[in-house]
Amino acid sequence: MIKILHKLALLTIILNLVGCNFMKTKHLDSPFKSVLRTLEHDLEERGSSLDEKRLERGQRIDSLRKAITHKLNDRPDLTGQMSNEVEQTQNFVQSNQFILESWLKEVRALQEEIISLVQELGRENFKFNSNGTLVNSKEDIAKNQTLIYFALQYLREFNKKQLQIILPLTLGSMKKEFDKSESIVNFRTEILDLHLTMVGAIQVADKDIERTLITLTSLKKTGAVEKRISKAIKKSLKAIKKKEQKHTKGLFHTTEILDSEEKESFEKIKADYNKKIAGMSFLFDPANPDSIISKILVTISNLTWGLVNTVIGAGVVLAAAIISPFTKYVDFPTIRVSASGQQIYVDVSGLTPVAGKMSLGIFELDNHGGFLFASGHEGGHAKQSALLGPLYLPVVIFSYIIQGHSGSFMEDWADSWAVD
Repeated sequence: MIKILHKLALLTIILNLVGCNFMKTKHLDSPFKSVLRTLEHDLEERGSSLDEKRLERGQRIDSLRKAITHKLNDRPDLTGQMSNEVEQTQNFVQSNQFILESWLKEVRALQEEIISLVQELGRENFKFNSNGTLVNSKEDIAKNQTLIYFALQYLREFNKKQLQIILPLTLGSMKKEFDKSESIVNFRTEILDLHLTMVGAIQVADKDIERTLITLTSLKKTGAVEKRISKAIKKSLKAIKKKEQKHTKGLFHTTEILDSEEKESFEKIKADYNKKIAGMSFLFDPANPDSIISKILVTISNLTWGLVNTVIGAGVVLAAAIISPFTKYVDFPTIRVSASGQQIYVDVSGLTPVAGKMSLGIFELDNHGGFLFASGHEGGHAKQSALLGPLYLPVVIFSYIIQGHSGSFMEDWADSWAVD
């Protein structure tokens, strides 16, 4: 029975990547269009710069929604298939790994733009005039919160669909038969990391949606939420509930193809990941304890006392830049300010076989983790580097030797110092 389930689950990935209109958001599109019409009406009636900016952000969310939907429906064609046979699965991995990673990277970049808009809208709600009063009225804040709500719902839907595509690959690569195949194990590591990132995004979005709805409920009690807006939100919640009742026993929950030992290992990895994302949020937080001054001091320290760590990090970035033209597996490094705001984020995906992130001084080095993945945790490592200076790497290595990576006191310390 297990073998049959295994074959069915792996076959699903082929079907998902061939079928059309896999990604649908009609249940959210109708109420969201109603919100956009309300914002268009506001601009026609009042014509203020705040109304114009809010409508532009709403339209940008809609544009990203269309782009991501198209990208998820225009999935790459995969050759071969995964099975219990090592050679056949190795051929599948070698033929498709780079194609899958490149496609998912494009989808992730679009989703990060949605998260940036969520942050912008949240930041807008806390802007003050020179006289100390809020720039936006309660009614304006309610509309910003509504856009945040729909952006988060779309983000949640996109990650659920990606997870539906990735899950068969994740579970298929977990089979014990593949433990001795380096190429499959590397593929397993990268796919599992992508899988957990999507699970994490869904969990974070769920919590943020709940918080946003609580805020909107409070604003509604003051009369700040227009009836058309309230009706659109109610309509979306009803549609989401109806849709999810039909899919509660779908592929999203399938782990039956794993034996007890494989399932236990999978669940442990998930539990460790959940600890890392605890407290994470896509929402703007004005009470972030990591002030600009604190971030500047940490950066200065990592360019002086902790310079050795930063220099090693720069060496890794340079190595990726040199290697990238000669292999399809390593992209030329992309550089930006990290999501934590504490470091310089550099995508060096493909440089090493181990997926995840590593901090070296002012650098947050990403190997298929994603811009948002564990950025706060890496910010905690940046603080350690600033404090310990040249002792940072020796202490990290020592902690891993005596306690292992997941149980390391340096990892727990970074969690406690995580930049929100």
